Amino acid sequence: MAEDRRKRKSREALKTALLLLMKKKELSGITIRELCETADLNRSTFYANYTDIPSLFRAICDDVFDKMFETLESSWSSLYEEGRIHRPEAVAAMLEYMLQQQELFRLLLKQDNSVPFTRQMTEYCSRKFLLDREPPAARYLALYHTIGSFTVIRQWLEDNTPLNAMELAQLICHQSAATSPRFNRTGPK
Repeated sequence: MAEDRRKRKSREALKTALLLLMKKKELSGITIRELCETADLNRSTFYANYTDIPSLFRAICDDVFDKMFETLESSWSSLYEEGRIHRPEAVAAMLEYMLQQQELFRLLLKQDNSVPFTRQMTEYCSRKFLLDREPPAARYLALYHTIGSFTVIRQWLEDNTPLNAMELAQLICHQSAATSPRFNRTGPK
């Protein structure tokens, strides 16, 4: 039990250190040595928990997504009606959550880190929503909308949110509905 607590504490220290270093430099420029110095841990502790910096970054992304979906699950459940979700309201709830964690999401969605974060978000959503069971065309459209939406959200955060969350959600959902026959304005068919 004490070892689990110590391991959890080490992992949190490494995640915090990586986020601090990402404020100063690109992910690809961070070394394990400086990460361990920042976390005040030794390299063996790092390697006992992660294989490399990208695996640590993936763990941070998974934590962010897990917490976001866990937090939003109760509000999203109220948006379901006869098997359909009111998409603009659901997307707006996610955007409001991102606004509450604006510093973290700005950091993760920074231009130099947008590809790894978008890739992690896409992989997470694929695992979470079983997109691999969909036909190839539906998977490709989902990838297109995920990547495009997070690019728009990144710019929205960088521009200090000139649209409110519902306005941006409606824009994102309208574009999804316009390009995908699987979606209408209220949800998947």
